[in-house]
Amino acid sequence: MSRIGQIASSVAVLALAGGALLIPSVAGPAALPGDSGNVGASDVRVTPAQVVLSCPAPLTEAIQDESAEPSSDDPSSAQQSFTLTESRADALTEASAIDARGQEANAAAPRASLRGSDPIAVVAQVAAPAWPSATTIIGAVPDASPGAPGARPAGAIAQWTPSGDLRGLTAGTCVPPSPDQWIVAGSTEPGNASEVVINNPGLTAVTATVSVYGSILATEGENTDVIAIAPGATQVVPLGALVPAESRIVVHVETDGGYVTASVAQNSLDGLVPIGIDLAPAGDGPGNVQVLPGVAVDGSAIGDERGALLRLLATDGDANASVRLVTASGVQPLRGAQEVPLTRGQVTDVSLGDVPAGEYAIVVAADGPVVAGAKSVRRGGTISSTEGSLSVDVGTSGDFAWVQSRRGDQDDGRIVIPVPSQVSGTLTIVRSPADGEALLAAIARVPIVGDTAPESAPATTSARITAYDAAGTELTTRQLELDLLSPAAIDLASLGPAGSVAAITIDVPAAAGERFDVALVAGAPQVEGSIAVLQPVSSAVEPVTIPVVRGPLG
Repeated sequence: MSRIGQIASSVAVLALAGGALLIPSVAGPAALPGDSGNVGASDVRVTPAQVVLSCPAPLTEAIQDESAEPSSDDPSSAQQSFTLTESRADALTEASAIDARGQEANAAAPRASLRGSDPIAVVAQVAAPAWPSATTIIGAVPDASPGAPGARPAGAIAQWTPSGDLRGLTAGTCVPPSPDQWIVAGSTEPGNASEVVINNPGLTAVTATVSVYGSILATEGENTDVIAIAPGATQVVPLGALVPAESRIVVHVETDGGYVTASVAQNSLDGLVPIGIDLAPAGDGPGNVQVLPGVAVDGSAIGDERGALLRLLATDGDANASVRLVTASGVQPLRGAQEVPLTRGQVTDVSLGDVPAGEYAIVVAADGPVVAGAKSVRRGGTISSTEGSLSVDVGTSGDFAWVQSRRGDQDDGRIVIPVPSQVSGTLTIVRSPADGEALLAAIARVPIVGDTAPESAPATTSARITAYDAAGTELTTRQLELDLLSPAAIDLASLGPAGSVAAITIDVPAAAGERFDVALVAGAPQVEGSIAVLQPVSSAVEPVTIPVVRGPLG
């Protein structure tokens, strides 16, 4: 049994509706003799439970529609890198195959493990060929006292393939499972294949309902599938069977009470030319404000099917959305999209064609709940078809990455970003108001690109950026001034020697009414024109107290 499995746990597990309810032990005042008639409330400290994260499954097999010919891609050509961090001192954290949890035989060989330290402990490795299954991270603090903080693990995986139909880069952070998830990504048009990938890192079976929204308004129950996911298993739902030939897709995954992680795997071909792969994670749920950091635009013309785009869905009723592209120089107008009418349940795509090439933050404010995502794109090199001594150029390759609206882990003012080995990239941070009306007011004060700055501007906020290597040694620390709605970008190469940055922490003030959205726009130097976007998530378990009322029973 692994070290995590040997930790004496005070957690009881109660199976409920296919899920698991964790009941930590509590410590509070003991009952006194003669106290049976007294009624009163006491705050009781709770022992921290384990923290479970699920990492993206690998793309070691071709994702293709039913009419496609079998792919000739060799899965062994895919390479994978993984970084695991733990920033809670004395916490023990392990990463294992998804089916290893609770199984004595498999649990003896974790894929990675470490003991936490302050400020951070890091382990990084490369797997070639890629691991054949998804990864589960479990963090716990042995012998933790009631009221003590829990483990704080974080992980990220990258996978790249230099050639073949799956040419490109996918990367993602490991996320806590949830009973309700929205993923804005996917297409089943000819040349595209998309699947919903659902991981169940828990110890009990879960039933999940997969609902798919497209460009045509569906009736209730249409485009829906119900599946059972065994404990420690991964299930795949081909989207082509639910919404064939659909270019605009949003997926909603709900469970019967259990906890899973869901993502949308997509790969695209233009004839014989591979033009991208991605494994899009779930983002924030419906809200009136959505912020998408680190959206890469390649300068394509409007109407270019390979160009970048913004995708929106109103979830509760018809809505009007206001869309702005924001750079460090100000607001970039998006012609024809300052106001976007949305019909409930019908997906809308907004082209980012004719927008100058670069990286942007997209800010969406609506008068009703919406979900939002954006497709970032890059162009690669020329693809040739060779037969004998004859070689013919067949087109230009590319890659894409779906960006979700996802707030970083900032409950205690710290955001942790694990950086997979052998990827380069740019870190983008966006500070914005969390309230929709305040957001619109702030946008009105940001100058249009090329205009003069407004007479008054909101105060800046200082953030501390610290980079660490694979041994957890600090490489550099920088102070960064963050203006409201002014994305700040830092090249990883400026934080340490090439390939040395394995983790980044961002310390920001926990200001009420503000949010900080972070994205690492990454590329694999081995694959020209590759792109992936990593966005941090919250995994911190802070000290918990619960009120307990003592008194007579009955």
